[in-house]
Amino acid sequence: DGNWLVIDGKKRFLQGMNIAWITNNTFGNDVGDAKININMFTSHIKKIRKVGGNAVRWWLHTDASHCPKIDASGAVTGIGKRTISNMKQALDTAHAYGVVISMCLFSFDLLQKGTKSSYSDYNFDNNLKFLTVPENIDTYLEKGLKPILEGVGDHPAIMCWEVFNEPEGMIEGHGWTPTKIDAKHVQRITNKIAGCVHDHSNKMVSTGVHCADDLALYKDAALKAAGGVANGTLDFIQLHYYPEWFGQDHSPLHNPKSFWKDKWEDRPVLIGE
Repeated sequence: DGNWLVIDGKKRFLQGMNIAWITNNTFGNDVGDAKININMFTSHIKKIRKVGGNAVRWWLHTDASHCPKIDASGAVTGIGKRTISNMKQALDTAHAYGVVISMCLFSFDLLQKGTKSSYSDYNFDNNLKFLTVPENIDTYLEKGLKPILEGVGDHPAIMCWEVFNEPEGMIEGHGWTPTKIDAKHVQRITNKIAGCVHDHSNKMVSTGVHCADDLALYKDAALKAAGGVANGTLDFIQLHYYPEWFGQDHSPLHNPKSFWKDKWEDRPVLIGE
């Protein structure tokens, strides 16, 4: 509604921060088989509210080290036994304090080998097949995302479902991971996840883009061409902006929304990081 996000029937001007991962200080371990450290999560939410914040970006699968479960063929066989209950606890907590959550599903860390020694233990080969074998995203929709959406898809604390954190990091010609993939794979996954969310919830879909130069990857026509899902488009973009990397040319603090109209679509652009 204009410059306002409408969440749970209320107009909200959002400001907040990332809560990337908490449980055991491990990528993606807030969902999976381990029990979420809800006390620490609650502590963060309370601190954010104390200084006037009302939104967080919570990283979920991240590098798929704990959830979803991906087999040797790259197919998803299921989610963690505590994934949905952990998400519900976190969402209930956020809602109790008036905070909404951008539910960020995956990250470029799926192909960032450095995380294996420093943050988590994931199977690189499985992840690569998950991303690049077209049929594998359908196994995630059926055995991962749909059960999650059935469990918490329309929770009032959900700001949106965010497909990726900076997937450009693993795209050829754009990124920095040791192994990179063609943009069509990210576009296909984005298209199919967005369509699934639109089919099985009333919430919006977004993604977190590393640089304004990459916005054209997420135009409606490009996503539909890659995945074939008519409603698999994004309701708004979350742009990540770091002046030490990009200067002020693409700054969302120095340009109006119209600056991005031709680069993406004539829809809202939010600062995600």
